[in-house]
Amino acid sequence: VDKVGVFVDQSAQQLADISDRVGLSAVQVYLLDSDGSQFFADFPPSKERRTFLAIPAERITSGEAFEISFSREFLNRTSALFLDSGNRQQPGGTGKAFDWRSAADTVKAMSEIIPIVIAGGLSMQNVGEAIDVLRPWGVDVASGVEALPGKKYPEKVRAFVAAVRKADRMAS
Repeated sequence: VDKVGVFVDQSAQQLADISDRVGLSAVQVYLLDSDGSQFFADFPPSKERRTFLAIPAERITSGEAFEISFSREFLNRTSALFLDSGNRQQPGGTGKAFDWRSAADTVKAMSEIIPIVIAGGLSMQNVGEAIDVLRPWGVDVASGVEALPGKKYPEKVRAFVAAVRKADRMAS
């Protein structure tokens, strides 16, 4: 079982200290206003810990100038880039999907450099469309398979996995 910590705008040193203290096997880091270059320059590498960078999808769908530093160091230290439907005020957990079509060209270009994971507002009803439009490396679901906040519903999980598998077969 992987132990993944999710962090929002923590310093690299704080995150490393917490990660080492509790034995995390992966960290998902939300950097709301940064491109990640300084964070990854300061974040000590670890062979035991994978790192996922998460950014609000609005940073690429809003038309604002957005650049991420895909340096060799960044790519060596980042396992995947998560695009979440959150925003600067609420980085994740909104339960709402972002505009996949307006993100498609950027996601396609980014996918050639780093694995992309789509998050936010996914459910068994819409994950097939998200996969069809964006062709991500992975999808991340939370509220779309919950019976109550924080409580996963096994039937919804099975239906979601079936929808992902179907979409994956169709995309091949």
